[in-house]
Amino acid sequence: MPIGTDGTLLGTLYAPQSVTGVSVEGGGIQAQLVAINPAARIIYDATSPGGTAAVPNIDLAIQLVTLTMATTSYKAAAGLLGVEAELSQSLIDALA
Repeated sequence: MPIGTDGTLLGTLYAPQSVTGVSVEGGGIQAQLVAINPAARIIYDATSPGGTAAVPNIDLAIQLVTLTMATTSYKAAAGLLGVEAELSQSLIDALA
């Protein structure tokens, strides 16, 4: 992977991105991809011909926490939709 001395990618082989939530006018949220810069970190690697290797500049712990939070939020929103459907049906039954 061609990496510059500042850790930026010189090619388009891999470009790590993070996902952030952006508020939408009128309510709601939209996912937006943001490039992570620098894309890679240079580390010492005795097995590499040059003695160094480039690794993606991501933190797996943060990625796991973010994934867990997104999953929990999705489950909560899905449950809320179910409750709303039940309440709407009860209201329709009461008015009929």
